[in-house]
Amino acid sequence: MSRRVPFEAPKCPEVKKGGEEVSYTIKVVTPMYGGGAEAGVNDADNPVRAASVRGHLRFWWRATRGTAFSSIADLKKREAEIWGSMGQASSTIVEVLRQSGVESRVYPGHGFDKYGIETYAIFPASSGEHDLLKEGLTFELRLRYSEEHRDDVLCALWAWVNFGGIGARTRRGCGALYCENFAPKDSNNLASWLKGKLGEYGIETSEIPMLSSLGLPSLGRRFFYNPKEVDALGAWTKGLYAMRNFRQKPNFARNEGGERPGRSRWPEADTIRRALHGGHPSHRPNEEMPKGFPRAALGLPIVFQFKGERELNTNAYPKGKKRMASPVLLRPMGMQDGKFIAIAVFLDGTRVKELDVEKLRGSLTQEAIVNPAFA
Repeated sequence: MSRRVPFEAPKCPEVKKGGEEVSYTIKVVTPMYGGGAEAGVNDADNPVRAASVRGHLRFWWRATRGTAFSSIADLKKREAEIWGSMGQASSTIVEVLRQSGVESRVYPGHGFDKYGIETYAIFPASSGEHDLLKEGLTFELRLRYSEEHRDDVLCALWAWVNFGGIGARTRRGCGALYCENFAPKDSNNLASWLKGKLGEYGIETSEIPMLSSLGLPSLGRRFFYNPKEVDALGAWTKGLYAMRNFRQKPNFARNEGGERPGRSRWPEADTIRRALHGGHPSHRPNEEMPKGFPRAALGLPIVFQFKGERELNTNAYPKGKKRMASPVLLRPMGMQDGKFIAIAVFLDGTRVKELDVEKLRGSLTQEAIVNPAFA
């Protein structure tokens, strides 16, 4: 016996016609990890997918033009108009054309030194036994959008090609992009260039670092760079060295050591030792060090391993979640003269409100992460 569906099927959303069309040549200037339909796996036949590009543009629209909205509902309404939603077709057409220069960096090694600084960014590819796509891939990006959305689309594109990337591990500089049309002329007066672009695209930034009106990741005012111009890979590795040194450099982040690394000067390890009343006699907690987990602000989870003190091994997570993406973006930024500089951009609106550390009782508050006593 046949049955009748008690409601009509939804109508297909209408696709708006007309508008403006632009095309740009974009180059991938650092190794690309993933980007295919399967997580962590490159697609050599179609390495840059239009769906992925749309996702990145949507993110960067939120992080720039999205800061002007006072409510999530208003933001989502405008976002659906520009980029589409489940029940609404996008007014913006994204096409990826003419991909060339597709070569691989093959596992194992990917063409880098075994203990080179590049492994700081690409270690998931090594542990997953995945190949990378070699830097040098170029593609044409064609966009068609309604005239009323011009600033929204071009703003998202400007932010994506200068601060974002394609594929995975983009926050550590993998899959970094370069487009001459949106690049600064040179590294002189870069702060003025950025300030001018924020004004040109109507990007509202928070007066208070780490905060945004809606609590979403947003492009802020915390922008750092090394003005020395080098090639793209050189600028990439400069940024990676800066981050690794900040977290691990001997006589800065840890004491000098011999064959084994010296003791960390960060408070997390001693905080765990004090909470669990453990530790080797030669690693008694420093009672003068304030308790806390400041490195949680740089992304989670954090895996804590204690050599010779395995009972202290633990992991830190944002409360109720498994991870929080790092708010720190490290990558090379290209100039119109073809040179690159290392940049670090801190996204506002990304912070850990509460922290769960396995084996420790209760959740830790913001004070355990951001505290002047850590300075």
